Amino acid sequence: MLLSRTWIPVSLLLGAALALPAQVAWTATQKPLPLGRQRHVMASDLQRNKMLLFGGSDGSGNVLGDTWEWDGTQWTKLAPAASPPGRENAAMAFDFTRARLVLFGGADRYGNDLQDHWEWTGTNWVAMNPAVRPVARRGHALGFDLAHGKLVLFGGDAAGVALDDTWEWDGTNWTQRTPVTKPSARYGHSMTYDPNLGKVLLFGNLLSMVPDTWTWDGTNWTKLAPAQSPPGRGNAGLVWDFALARVVLFGGANSAWVGYDDTWEWNGTNWLARAPVVKPPGRYAPGLAFDAGRGRTLLFGGTTFFSTLADTWVWDGAAWTQPAGANSPSPRSYIATTYDSGRGRTVMFGGDDGWVLDETWEWDGTGWTMRTPTTVPFPRWYSALAYDSARGRCVLFGGNTNIGQWLSDTWEWDGTNWTKFAPAVDPGQRYAQGMTFDKVRNKTILFGGHTNAGISDQTWEWDGTAWTLRSPASKPSGRFGTPLVYDERRDRVVLFGGLDMSGRLNDTWEWDGTTWTSKITPTAPLPRYEHGLTYDRARGLVVLVGGDGDSGLLSDVWEYDGSTWTQRSPAGKAPGARSLHHLVYDSARSMVLLVDGVDANQNALSEVWEYGPTRPAAFASYAPGCAGSAGVAVLGARAGGLPGLSGTLDLDLTPVPASALTVLGIGISKTSWGSFTLPLDLGFLNMPGCALATSFEASVGFTGTGAARRLSLPIPALSNLLGGTFYSQAFVTDSAANGLGLIVSNAAAGTIGSR
Repeated sequence: MLLSRTWIPVSLLLGAALALPAQVAWTATQKPLPLGRQRHVMASDLQRNKMLLFGGSDGSGNVLGDTWEWDGTQWTKLAPAASPPGRENAAMAFDFTRARLVLFGGADRYGNDLQDHWEWTGTNWVAMNPAVRPVARRGHALGFDLAHGKLVLFGGDAAGVALDDTWEWDGTNWTQRTPVTKPSARYGHSMTYDPNLGKVLLFGNLLSMVPDTWTWDGTNWTKLAPAQSPPGRGNAGLVWDFALARVVLFGGANSAWVGYDDTWEWNGTNWLARAPVVKPPGRYAPGLAFDAGRGRTLLFGGTTFFSTLADTWVWDGAAWTQPAGANSPSPRSYIATTYDSGRGRTVMFGGDDGWVLDETWEWDGTGWTMRTPTTVPFPRWYSALAYDSARGRCVLFGGNTNIGQWLSDTWEWDGTNWTKFAPAVDPGQRYAQGMTFDKVRNKTILFGGHTNAGISDQTWEWDGTAWTLRSPASKPSGRFGTPLVYDERRDRVVLFGGLDMSGRLNDTWEWDGTTWTSKITPTAPLPRYEHGLTYDRARGLVVLVGGDGDSGLLSDVWEYDGSTWTQRSPAGKAPGARSLHHLVYDSARSMVLLVDGVDANQNALSEVWEYGPTRPAAFASYAPGCAGSAGVAVLGARAGGLPGLSGTLDLDLTPVPASALTVLGIGISKTSWGSFTLPLDLGFLNMPGCALATSFEASVGFTGTGAARRLSLPIPALSNLLGGTFYSQAFVTDSAANGLGLIVSNAAAGTIGSR
């Protein structure tokens, strides 16, 4: 009674093992997003209801030349046949008359001012070559004068000289205007069209910080005298919001290069300060444009001076919100990451994107969200983070600062805020240590790292109140750049590799709560450090990816079952070679996640990849059991004990009477068994409240005595079993339970997956 896609664990399984396809695969899950940047240009293509972003500079000062489009839901990187050279501090506006976006000037990667004129047709960039054009410049502003059908340019910086000239573009020629009155020479100002006034509006001045407001009527500039104005600033975002019928201003820099986080609206007469409860962090040089398709003002990026931003925000006139899946951390190295299983979030803290960071980010399986706690740890890189599942806290320790000061502080994240602890004793100043949480002993384990005394071989434990230095009889050599992971199935902390005074290592060690044991394996990954390591709870395997090897960066994948390392060849496009990435296990999605890293060209990455079985195994209850003298016996799979090919199905059954006989019934149906319809009420057998919920084609006994029983069933590596479903229910003798002296557990459906 064996169906071709149903597994029955008896010794007479028929058929030979066939060649199996790749059982694991990589999938890129983080949508590509623009790099964090400042001084980029962004404007609405009102003909196509899309937003266009171009250029700017990243956190390392690299000038960018990429083109991105926002459709109201996500960013898409475009690949036009022609494109302007990379630049920052350019200006761009939509030409209503010709339905094109016009880009002029800026500064190139060498700091040279540009004089070129480009237009976006909706599919491509086109270089324009008018006979006359404004002089090369940066920091100028553009706004379309809808009343006169002209694009207006004012001011800027030409080789260090502030400008006060006014130009108009009619679609064919640039013409310099000579108004009687005009704003003072300036750069870093902003312009947009105000339909209420029928004039172009100008605000801001990075040169003098004078908070003056001007309008252009096609002939002359007029200085306005509103009752109140935003404080003086430069490099602010300014745009006309068609839905609100107001001009919206956000951010900008003050004279100390501190970014404002205020929101202002211009109603045609006065500036009005808005006070949203949630708002973007302060910044200057962002992109701000109106998303006509969605009727909202959109903000992207900018800089805090200390870091460039890659966040997307939407303003609806009352509140700022972040669109789901539209944000990501800037590419950064030396992050600290862990998985918060209580809230189903991957938590990231700190790192270095050109600036040392104090940001807290969370990944929910589809997108990143930057959290804004009231209290945050000091900015740091190469710290360690582990999730304490007993107390529902992410524990952060140590790291390095932007001035090379090593840290020895202990912090915990509860999903809302950070709390600093002041234990009497701590592991001392260090960075590059490994850290994980021991779920049986409820301790956070820390090993190694760089300390003032050199490379450490110390083992420390944190119980939520105090740090304790352990003194094991044996231990690994002092090392750094090696992650730790807790193997739930075997109750061991696993360490692999790292860098010590002799070089890169490829040894495997295990911590049992008392001592470290060196594990000699038949095969092992190449020596490395700064690799990724995590425990795949569904498959019961430790997973290792990449790292820094003797011959360069690595991209290989290995798995450890407690005795052997096995190299895997996953299907799908794989992440490139890298180091300083992090692996976590996302228990909500039963997938290993790879986060960020640094590639062979020393570029920090902003990526999330999923790694896991091509066909996930499962074991889930679908029908209840009935009560016995010890309670209701619950049948379930142990951590890492799901039915995967060439693995084992590991089951627990508890509670049962100490003297009970326990048998697992296995079948191929949950709807019928012979002439019986399932579930079948067993009251007619003097088993009131009990029901048979699976057919009964095979049986096997549990092992052990006492209230808890176990069963381990090997799964053959037969390709025709992949994806097959079976049903199971335990039978427990219990003379005190009912007239028959027998009860049943819950029934569970199993799916044989890849491993």
